[in-house]
Amino acid sequence: MIDIKKEIFDGKNGIVLKDGNLNVSRDMWKIELNMSIEDQGGGLNNFDYVVRQKNSKEFFVISELKANARDRLEEISLLSIQSRNVGASRGCVLSRSNFSAAEKMLTDSLSVERIKSLIYGDREMVMIPDTGKLSGYGNIRIKMQGNFQSKRRDKSKIIYDILSLTGQENGAGITKIIYKCNLNYKSAMTILDDMKNKNLVELVKEKSTKSTYVITKEGLKALDDLNRINYYLRTN
Repeated sequence: MIDIKKEIFDGKNGIVLKDGNLNVSRDMWKIELNMSIEDQGGGLNNFDYVVRQKNSKEFFVISELKANARDRLEEISLLSIQSRNVGASRGCVLSRSNFSAAEKMLTDSLSVERIKSLIYGDREMVMIPDTGKLSGYGNIRIKMQGNFQSKRRDKSKIIYDILSLTGQENGAGITKIIYKCNLNYKSAMTILDDMKNKNLVELVKEKSTKSTYVITKEGLKALDDLNRINYYLRTN
């Protein structure tokens, strides 16, 4: 396996990291956007960018941090777990703002690379919100092959999974929900906000622990209804 960290620092194989700017050669690497990669257990792991070496199975993954200070630490931890799950040579987190001292300490301990910009060829990759497109490269989306396929999950199944997780004894934190439901942070928060507005889950904040989502009485009723529907579909 290629030592991606070594490559990044010594400039070999078309990758150069300098002052937080990750430069990737278009001749040697291809970039895929908003990809879900299936791991050996059948779970889907979501990344903002997947950078693959041409004519090789080697690849590394990048997630862009967009959350508040506390949730950014959870995103870093999640990226570390997911990058290992899919066999990536390296996991990187991209932040348009400065990394905090806590984030630097966590990324160092998890061997996650910190970058502030991704430059492909001669252009910086900038994700346009809510479109999944990149400025400058409208044709950069590359269809995945083999076992690596882009997949969309049915929203009702996601809601069912979230209700099941939040119905556990201690509820579920955002990192657990993202990982178990195969979502990225933005998608998870959109669905959770909608579920909160519909009184299906509530956010419980405690000083000594992380915030957790807990199922409500209405959520329990909805979960029971979904279980009844699933049972009916399986037996008929």
